Amino acid sequence: MKRYLLSSFLLLVILQTVSAYMLQVVFPRPGSVLEEGKSYSIRWKTDLKGKLCITGLLGGHERGRLDDCNIDAQSGHFLWHIPKGYVSEFGIDRAENAWLAFAPADAPDRFVRSPEFTIVRKGAGQLKPPSHGPSSSLPQKSSAEAFIRRYYRLIDQKRYRQAYEMWAHCRFSIRRGNAIEAYGLRDDFSRWKRMTASAIRRVRVLSVREIPPRKRGCDPHTILGIREFSVTLSLEVVPGHWVGPTGRATFFVEVAKGADGRYHILNIGSG
Repeated sequence: MKRYLLSSFLLLVILQTVSAYMLQVVFPRPGSVLEEGKSYSIRWKTDLKGKLCITGLLGGHERGRLDDCNIDAQSGHFLWHIPKGYVSEFGIDRAENAWLAFAPADAPDRFVRSPEFTIVRKGAGQLKPPSHGPSSSLPQKSSAEAFIRRYYRLIDQKRYRQAYEMWAHCRFSIRRGNAIEAYGLRDDFSRWKRMTASAIRRVRVLSVREIPPRKRGCDPHTILGIREFSVTLSLEVVPGHWVGPTGRATFFVEVAKGADGRYHILNIGSG
């Protein structure tokens, strides 16, 4: 019984010693803007001895530990090279909810949180913070519009192989509210070409308008960089081979920019 009490007492002392440390984050400061591909001196003050873990996070999602928890806590600084793609591989230009977690290497759950700061895509350091309206994606809007216009131009020119390659061909699904949305369920090229070629005679893009993301709540489309456009077409089809609107018709096209730097079509629907 005495041995059990002694062990419990020692464990309590160890936990209290670990949790009672002081650590103050000096940099990054609140609102700091850091850029992919550049290096920054992360600085702190602490009375902690031993090794320190620093973990990078976007919102509540870990983006990896810096130097594999082998940082000298008493050094007070660490040179962090932010890799390219740290935020942009999700198809976004900036993340304003980045932060760092500092913790003893032997107690990584007892962390001190840095202020939130911003990380931007390389070359996008001068971008204005995004608003929550239709213009929130202006830095990439023109290229996404051009991508969609090119897709329909290729179909109109009967260049089906190039158009087919603009689709995302990997399968995945996300939950959005109470619904599950599946992507990448494309037919093989031969079947897709046969159905497209037999149904569409001519197609011309009349307008492309981006649909603003949801303003409230946690929308997985926003997090994953999925963007939706309302596309109005002048569509001439073959009777009996086409199911859907004809003439002047509006479709909803979802696209995303991948880590390969290219846009991909995820879905096209009529409503």
